[in-house]
Amino acid sequence: MSAHDPQRGQATTELALLAPLLLLAMLFVVQVFVVVRDRVFLVHTLREAAVSVSATSDPQEARAAVARVLPGATMTRTETGVRIAVDVLLHTDVPIVGRFVPDLEVHDSIDLAVEWD
Repeated sequence: MSAHDPQRGQATTELALLAPLLLLAMLFVVQVFVVVRDRVFLVHTLREAAVSVSATSDPQEARAAVARVLPGATMTRTETGVRIAVDVLLHTDVPIVGRFVPDLEVHDSIDLAVEWD
């Protein structure tokens, strides 16, 4: 290789051009994992609220338990028991890519059979 070889530094130039794209792709993958983690946490919290409801025999106490475990959730009585529903906005807050991915609004509910007098 001579000092004036046109191939010299080609790999460095390619890496410099591809590195930002690879970083952006990795951040998008991280964003997906953050949203999935938040969704799993929401399902777990909803189930925990259901356990709180099933542990009491008083509807008012059950409503208070749901509010403690999952703020913003609503508890309504149905013919067969109770429905706990929640609407949550999952924020996409990973640096750089969070601006391009809109926040996700998630609606979830769980039904459970309870027998209150």
